[in-house]
This record gives sequence, C-alpha cells and structure tokens, in this order.
Amino acid sequence: MDQEQLRQFYATFLDPHAKGPSHQDAIGASLPRIEQFEHPEMTEAQRAFLDEFKEICRTMDQAPAPRAPADLDGRHVDYRHELNESQLQAAAWGEGPLLVIAGAGTGKTRTICYRTAYLIEQGVSPGSILLLTFTRRAAEEMITRTAELLEDAKTAGKVHGGTFHAFAHHLLRRYAQMIGIDRNFTILDGVDAQDVISLIRDELRVKRRKEAPVPQSTHIGAAISRSRSCEIPLEEIVRSEYEQMVPYLEEILAIKQVFRDYKRVHRQLDYD
Repeated sequence: MDQEQLRQFYATFLDPHAKGPSHQDAIGASLPRIEQFEHPEMTEAQRAFLDEFKEICRTMDQAPAPRAPADLDGRHVDYRHELNESQLQAAAWGEGPLLVIAGAGTGKTRTICYRTAYLIEQGVSPGSILLLTFTRRAAEEMITRTAELLEDAKTAGKVHGGTFHAFAHHLLRRYAQMIGIDRNFTILDGVDAQDVISLIRDELRVKRRKEAPVPQSTHIGAAISRSRSCEIPLEEIVRSEYEQMVPYLEEILAIKQVFRDYKRVHRQLDYD
C-alpha cells in the first residue's frame, strides 16, 4: 500500500479509544472498524492480505483469555507482585508456543527474564532453555538479570543465550558434516561478500552496453542475496527489481555461479 492507503487503513482500524486491560480487548474493540475498511485502489493481493488479517482478528477476539496459574505462592520470585497482568500471563504460560506482540517500553526483556526464572523454578533444565536476541549485549543482559532473580548465577549460567547468528554458527560447526559442509569453514560478512563479487565482476571483464552502465557490485550482490534468501530465481529478481541490470543478465548469472564456486573452493559461507 502507498502512504495514503496506509494512513486510511490505520485511521480505520486503530481505535485510539480502545483501551482495555489486554491486547485481546483492543482487538475486539477495533474489529468492527477493520471489517468496514475499504479502499478503491486495493489490489487483489492486498485484499487477500486484509481478509486474512480480519480472520486472525476474529479468531483472537473469540479465543478465551489466558490466565496465570494459581500456584505462584511460595516461589523464590514474587511473580504476582513484580509483573503486571499481561507480563504475568506470558511469564507463567503453560505448555505450547506463545507469540507475544509488544511495543517499545512494555517490558519485553523483563518478561523474558521472569519467564526463564519461572521455567527453572518449574523444574525445567536450564540447559534446555534457549534465549535468542539480536545483540550480544542484550543476550548477556537476559542471563544476568535471570541470575539476579533466582540469586543463582551457576544455574542461570547454564541457559543457552546469544544472537541468532552466533547460535546458527554454533549449530553449523557442530553438525556441518551432516549437511555436507566442511567444519573448518569461515564466514563472509556483507563487506567480504561484496569484495569477492566485485573481484569476480572485474575478472570476468564485463563490457559496458550502450543502453546501460556496468552494474555496481553492490547491486549485483543485493540481487544475489535476495535470490538466495527468498529462494526466488535470480533472473526473476533482476527483471522485477533491477531493470537497469537486465542487459547484463547473462553476466550476472555467471557471477552468481562463480561466486558460489569460489565459496565452495575456499570453504566459505555467507549469511544467505
């Protein structure tokens, strides 16, 4: 959707007066407004997305509200006193997956730490708990705060925590041979991968076309990356998103192949 469509969409379904004790109440109050939303320039794909969104909201509105367990007394951590209702429901959630949607300043990290402490107090082995986040600092903070809650650094230290990349790196090192990867691989970050692609492009001596300049290595790398991460053919990515590179499609496909061979020969992986 363009900016005007988005503005109307949000103005329609985000009811500023829908302030309930839980996210579920807000969904219920906003649902009639979502049902009424209409925009003449919506595409079929946008309508399909909106229909799916409406169905999810109906399901959430009809679902019974979760309740925190009653057996929270006598715990080392005073969960009832230190968490609000929504945080308590998340921290003391029972079996099965739970998706929590929360904005800035709502106590996400706090809730995760209390959730970890609750699981450990429930008898869950700390070594079977995994905390993933986007920064090393945040991961360390979660472990530290959990240890402070339990007053047991040794137990909390057994919880696995780290960034998504670090955890994936650990798994690849451990199980590399099972998926045909040499365990002694190195990882190319974005800058390294860009340098290799630039080198390959220059080595292939890509000649300039009259209708377009030689594509920049940053654009070639971005197209290859998107193709890999989204599992979409590179040719389709170039034609739909990098029209200026279409005259060089044959060379770009060759660069992709050489880049893949280069990584294999040098036992290298990139994030894609």
